[in-house]
Amino acid sequence: MNRFLLACGLAVAPLLLLSAPQVRADGIDTFTFTETVGTDTTVLTWQLPAIPIPDAIAPDTFFVTLAVQTAVSVNGVVQPTVSEDFFFFANGFNSGGLAEDQFGFFLAGVGPVFSGTPDTPSFTCGTYSGLDSGSVFDGASETLVISTPEPSVFLMVFAGLIALFGGVALKKVSA
Repeated sequence: MNRFLLACGLAVAPLLLLSAPQVRADGIDTFTFTETVGTDTTVLTWQLPAIPIPDAIAPDTFFVTLAVQTAVSVNGVVQPTVSEDFFFFANGFNSGGLAEDQFGFFLAGVGPVFSGTPDTPSFTCGTYSGLDSGSVFDGASETLVISTPEPSVFLMVFAGLIALFGGVALKKVSA
């Protein structure tokens, strides 16, 4: 019996140690912003707390997050990581949306991507699509996806199976 429990523990330990970065229910949202102009596609990816602390606020208008490390790819080619400032607009300004400073992307008219007010925002997960109203290119389509990483399904299933086997083993010992 003790060998069984020891074997189960040794089998689970490496899985838990290697899976730890994937198990994140810590209130971090992942943002993926895509702009397509003709055949060119630029993708920005970054993470922010689900309930951010704004670095700057314009009451009832927008809030700003400064110096956010952002991964960039252009036509599938990974570029160096950049430090971005992001502006998140409330519904009253351009019908809500997002702007960033490095590339000049501006997604407007999609409604606010957060609930609450600019001084106490909470991001709303979802997909927001529209056109870049500030683009010099006609037909520059943009999409912003805000998602919350979920814990690994395999880890959860494996933990359930270990609990099941542990319960069966305890039942056999007590019988």
